[in-house]
Amino acid sequence: MPLSHYLAALLSGIGIGFTVAAPIGPMGMLCIQRTLASGMATGLATGFGAATVHLTYSAFAVLGLGSLAQPWVEANAVVFGVVSALTLLWFALRKCDRAAGRW
Repeated sequence: MPLSHYLAALLSGIGIGFTVAAPIGPMGMLCIQRTLASGMATGLATGFGAATVHLTYSAFAVLGLGSLAQPWVEANAVVFGVVSALTLLWFALRKCDRAAGRW
């Protein structure tokens, strides 16, 4: 068999390996869903937004800013809990409205 066949098999194996090994988490699924629903530009914008958030969290971790923010977060924990609960409730109500055919 010529060398090009071996090279093609190797590249195919690498491609399949990356496809299988790539973790598709919630953000990946969101990017895929938005790309299919609204097009490439929306999917890329979602991906760039997710990457920006991950970069920000990583920068905080590397710089050790978590220890500086912890007292502020603990002091406002009740406010964060209420805002989070209201946000989840809002999402649930929107989902119920969409399921019932109301927008």
